[in-house]
Amino acid sequence: MLNTSLGRWLALSFAASSIASLASTAVAEDDPRDVSRLLPPTTLAYLEIPNPDSIAETILGHPIRARLESMPQYDQVAKSQQYAQAQVGLAMVEGLFGMPLREVVQNTTANGVVAIRDGATDGAAVILTAKDKESAKTVFEKAMQVASIEWFNGLEPVEYRGITAYKKRDVRVAIHEDRILITNNSDLGRFILDQMLEPSGESLHDDPAFQAAKQTQSNEADAWAYVILDPFRSKGKFEKLHRDVRRNPVAEALVGGLLSCLDETPYATAEVDLTTTGLGLQFVIPFVESAIPSEREYYFGPDHAGVGPAIPQQPQQLLSLSTYRDFSAMWLHSGDLFDERINDEFAKADATLTTIFSGHDFGEDILGSVEQESGLLPFAKNSPMDNLFRQSSCPRLRC
Repeated sequence: MLNTSLGRWLALSFAASSIASLASTAVAEDDPRDVSRLLPPTTLAYLEIPNPDSIAETILGHPIRARLESMPQYDQVAKSQQYAQAQVGLAMVEGLFGMPLREVVQNTTANGVVAIRDGATDGAAVILTAKDKESAKTVFEKAMQVASIEWFNGLEPVEYRGITAYKKRDVRVAIHEDRILITNNSDLGRFILDQMLEPSGESLHDDPAFQAAKQTQSNEADAWAYVILDPFRSKGKFEKLHRDVRRNPVAEALVGGLLSCLDETPYATAEVDLTTTGLGLQFVIPFVESAIPSEREYYFGPDHAGVGPAIPQQPQQLLSLSTYRDFSAMWLHSGDLFDERINDEFAKADATLTTIFSGHDFGEDILGSVEQESGLLPFAKNSPMDNLFRQSSCPRLRC
């Protein structure tokens, strides 16, 4: 049994969300049922999972599952007391619903989940949209029974504009038609319920930045997130990153240009695409040309139009990184990019390397001969490609 307040919050969230539908917002911009119409314009963070059952099916059907289940460690876990207790709890929930939990989820997750963090109220909320009103009602009533069992003191019913909700400490849970709302803030909960009952006034849907961000979401996304960056800047969250990068040339090469954008860009988005063959991650921030200092033009290329090489997928490839980096320009601008200690090391290295290369300047002549398009392809140990790279490796030079 969960004893802490966090545990109780998770218990209630699990009771409703593990059995309820998770809200799909992969809808047309003018769809009147777009969940973003229910959310306050002061929303700082937004997460949607269009089809949670698809994620579950991918994970449960993944080839690695059979390998994990064949391991001795898995057998030990399956024989543990904690696992047995979890199975008893699962049987209780399934008995309450009269069907396997997976089937309940399949029946009630036709339209996904949306979770948010609001700036005005400092509250969080989860909106679950069921397949239909009947599914939502069944899920809600049964979930409240599960929560009442976990919270032996019971839940306190409250009424708001004809909607019956339940509360326990800071947690509020309510249902309206085919949607279930879970929140930890009364003001935020009232705003969302008001929008459900009678949409009026501005909402997140009316925010031009949010609409622009939605254009980055692909139809294949298993999860998509949107975050406003102003709160991070106002709290100085990026300043430490800048200091760390000035002490680390590798970090500068990887994320230096992105940090310049983060100083001014309004938002960032992230997308996850999960398949049985891999995990796709995409991070997008709007490009702000005025935020890029001259010393970081090496990162984006002439007219900020540099692109990385196309890297074909290879067997047993762990990941691929395709980039454009003018390492010659980065070396020549090191005085503006790095701190005093790193620049002292660069000066020593430059003198040594110039001697090694028979007087040719390392930054201009040697690095200037290296193509700006570069890629990173790590492979599984002892794979055919791994063995090939162990035997032979050659940088790509301009001749």
